[in-house]
Amino acid sequence: MADKQTSNGPLIKALIVFFLGLANGIFLGLRYDSWPSFVGFLIVGFVVAWLVYMVGRRAEAR
Repeated sequence: MADKQTSNGPLIKALIVFFLGLANGIFLGLRYDSWPSFVGFLIVGFVVAWLVYMVGRRAEAR
């Protein structure tokens, strides 16, 4: 029985995108003294990371 190997590629890409968005939000939030900027980048980073993960997972399944 062949074991199915799972790759963490999509998860790693999603985490990189999320942390880049988080770093951007922190930088812009501190630079312009704006916490809505930080929260906005946090939310957008999470959404884009989720999309990257879902697309990568579907592409890997094929």
